[in-house]
Amino acid sequence: MPARFFCFRGRKGDLVKLLRHDGVGMSLYIKRPEAGKFIWPTSGSGEAVQISAA
Repeated sequence: MPARFFCFRGRKGDLVKLLRHDGVGMSLYIKRPEAGKFIWPTSGSGEAVQISAA
């Protein structure tokens, strides 16, 4: 089973949390940029947005 990733951004945009599920367990990764904020894609209807590696 391939690993699945779930990505969440903090309200202020200065934190990203990544949950990784590999079929056996889950891992939590947290990243905070040194400066600035994470730019996040938006959807007009408020639904989930798929992102690619690009």
